[in-house]
Amino acid sequence: MELGEKMSKENNEEGNSLRQAVWTRAMFTAMFLLSMETEATPGAIVFEKAHREIHRYQKLIKKYLNISLKKHLITTGHRAGSYQDYPTDMDNLPAKEIADLMDESFFVNGLQSIEIDVQKSIWDGDVYIIHDRLPDKKPNGRKLEYLKRNSLKNVLSYFMDKGYADQGKKIFIEIKTTNTQYISHPELDQKDKQLIDSTWNVINGLIKGHKHGEDLKKSINFVSFNFYALQRLFSLGSRNDSYWIATSNGMFSKFILSFYGLGSLNRFMLEKLKTTTWLTGVWFDPYHISKFSKVFQKINSKRIIPLKLYLSTYGQSLGSFIRVLKKNTKYGALESVEGLIFDLKRKH
Repeated sequence: MELGEKMSKENNEEGNSLRQAVWTRAMFTAMFLLSMETEATPGAIVFEKAHREIHRYQKLIKKYLNISLKKHLITTGHRAGSYQDYPTDMDNLPAKEIADLMDESFFVNGLQSIEIDVQKSIWDGDVYIIHDRLPDKKPNGRKLEYLKRNSLKNVLSYFMDKGYADQGKKIFIEIKTTNTQYISHPELDQKDKQLIDSTWNVINGLIKGHKHGEDLKKSINFVSFNFYALQRLFSLGSRNDSYWIATSNGMFSKFILSFYGLGSLNRFMLEKLKTTTWLTGVWFDPYHISKFSKVFQKINSKRIIPLKLYLSTYGQSLGSFIRVLKKNTKYGALESVEGLIFDLKRKH
């Protein structure tokens, strides 16, 4: 074989290897994103060990990110503190009542806050607690009855009536939209705007009309993958804390994320995080934000008020979580960590 042919063959082999590596990384990212919408949560904590395991995570975070041992970290239950019992879509209705999950999270498992999702119905215009979008066709029977009991208004009214707002408990309301912030940064569509406006109207109405309304104002926080959803809430008059959800800052991951409509930490968002004064903080999984301590230290060095950070713990095993924390130790203290997000599960 002549030298030129040999070099050409070697170059082709290198090119094929590179393409294979890119494809493998892309497929891995796609599988991860799909797993986010399932019950595959390797870091989920069983209820019976909740207090012990949550305390363990808090100690690890403080140790490896050089955070003061005296600092209180807020603990949040993803999907109202029990992803197995949470209303994900119409197929698993009726699920467990959000009020019961709330009581269990606060009383039994000792969490300080819970996260819930909101969706607006076409048939009556109300806002309900459910993960996936509601169908155009109005349900009937037990499914509809469940939704009515678990409307955003009823759930927040229960939260106030039980005195949770007065006790300093918090609710993070995730705004899910059709178009999320990523490479092309699309604007909100009409359905997105209607969901956001209706959600704010429910909350604002309770703040003004309920006897514990002022306490509710301090208790509500908003989270979203979509930066523009949070921006619209602010423009409507919300001064509640708002957190953007970041999924990845890896080059290949960002490319795949654009197809799945999830917020990637790209140049656009890096600039927004540095300059948007009304934004409170960021939720993220430390496994998918490379050198996250260094990234957020740099962002906060450009801000007057530092972003508060919430770390998701359930997307990876405890061993993997510890390894990621150790890698970030060399970047120094990350005092802006405000809390941790947990998935909890029942022992079957």
